[in-house]
Amino acid sequence: MKYYDYDKARRIIEAEKEGLDRADLGIHEDWFWTADTIYEDGKYVRDIPSNEKALKANEKYKKMVQDPKLTSEDRYKKSKKFNHLIGGILGSAWATPTILLQYKDGRSIFYECFHGEVGREKSLNFEMGFGCLSKPVQDSIAKLEKWEE
Repeated sequence: MKYYDYDKARRIIEAEKEGLDRADLGIHEDWFWTADTIYEDGKYVRDIPSNEKALKANEKYKKMVQDPKLTSEDRYKKSKKFNHLIGGILGSAWATPTILLQYKDGRSIFYECFHGEVGREKSLNFEMGFGCLSKPVQDSIAKLEKWEE
């Protein structure tokens, strides 16, 4: 499982904040459905936890989600207190948690932003799974870069 690397996201933002307009976290291969803004106009707009706290919170979250006594509505209401989820998830078994930096000069760069083990690789038929609207949207997303610390 590849988990969002919140510690790395903070390091990247701090290193780039002079020219940074906005930073979002999301799953690269599913960007438009999973991305959330975490930094904008010189300040964090989400209180993102450390990696350690996020993993501990996820254990509590999993127990809550699996509670058979809770209705879907109850789960939804309770899930709002878990700030470790980006786009409703903590990471991905096959896709890539990513940070998008949008600079004041108009540049945008996607960086890999995860920790944990790389799970299954994308299938050779990965593109076949896109619907008629998804493929053009996914094709328009910029390629990933690696952050050099």
